[in-house]
Formats: sequence, C-alpha cells, structure tokens
Amino acid sequence: MTRRHALLASLSSALTFGCSPAGLLNGFSRLAGDSARLAASGVAFGDHSRLKLDVWAPKQRSARPSPVVIFLYGGGWVSGERRDYGFVGRAFAARGFVTVIPDYRLVPTVRFPTFIEDAAGAVRWAQDHAASFGGDPRRIDLSGHSAGAYIAAMLSLDRHYLADGESTRRSSAPRRFCPAHMISTPLPSSADGMRLGTGRARAKPSRSTSSGAMPRRCC
Repeated sequence: MTRRHALLASLSSALTFGCSPAGLLNGFSRLAGDSARLAASGVAFGDHSRLKLDVWAPKQRSARPSPVVIFLYGGGWVSGERRDYGFVGRAFAARGFVTVIPDYRLVPTVRFPTFIEDAAGAVRWAQDHAASFGGDPRRIDLSGHSAGAYIAAMLSLDRHYLADGESTRRSSAPRRFCPAHMISTPLPSSADGMRLGTGRARAKPSRSTSSGAMPRRCC
C-alpha cells in the first residue's frame, strides 16, 4: 500500500469511528515520515502526578546542539493531555527542534496562576536537561495554542515566574514567543471566577509588559 493510500485509509477509518481531531492529526503524523523520535515520555518535572512531560527530538542528532521549543497546549485551562499533541512534537522535531510538551494542572483543581507556575517548572526542567537530548539550553522558545499561548505569553512577559533565585541562567526569559493561536476576547465573568479566582486583574498580559520585557515574536 502506498503512503497516499494509507493516508486515505486512515482518514476513512477516523471519520467512520469518530476519531478526535487530535487523534486524526497524530495518525497522519505517524505516516508522514520517520525523521523524529519520542526521546522520553512521562518525565516528572514536579511533585504532582500531572507534572510530567514528553520530549521529541530529531531522529539523527546533529553535531551542534539543536534549538529547543516548549509547546503548551490549549483547552481553556480545564482540559488537555500532552499525549494528544504528539503530532506537534513530531512536526517540530522533524524540523530540527528538541521539543518539550508538558502537562500542567487544570481548573477546578487549581486556579490562576498555578498553571503558569507549572509551565515555568517545565521551562526550568528544559534549561537543566535539554542538553541530554541534544538541545541547547541557551536557545529556548515558547509556543502555545489558545490557553497555552496565553501561558507562553505570561512566561515571556512576566519574568518573576522564571526567577527562582537559583542562578542567572534560570532566571533568563525564553528568547521568543511563538503562539499558534491566541484568543484575545474576554472570558465570561462566570468563567473568570472559576479559572482566575481572585487573580483576574493580575491575569492580564498587558500588566506584565515593560520596555525590556517583550520577547521577539517568531510567527
């Protein structure tokens, strides 16, 4: 069976059995090529059971350290699983990035800013461990979709999330913010209360901007 026929068969099967969009994309990405690998799965970067991440890397390790991208998925901070975004890891890794996809804690178990703090923990993990997978800890970019893009923006704009006092290297902000899609319309007030708690005012990215804080936007 040719690759084209395999893709058509996968699409037909997905439509027949009601496969999710993420599942469909994951299926297609497995058929699209063999230039990426899952280098690590379910690596803990914190004490909570949800604080785990996957690492995707180019199949062939380059002579020079590769840039690192941390992808933060969306879901309104109430849903999402890193395993659903293997297609993102494969896509970035196939283009030469060591790619980190972390889970973070969700509402209603937590409120703002816990999910941002969780993502900051994933950034620190990448700074400490990216070299083990062929990545360059000095070249870390953030990317995100929807609610994940918001988290990426806050980490890029408000440096206190990454400044833990342990070292200058750790407190440095990522180089670039690469949002895949970010919703800027205000949430309904009921959703604000559920997801942001008493931190609604602090949750506005505009409160965190300063002349020296804005990273390069790479899209």
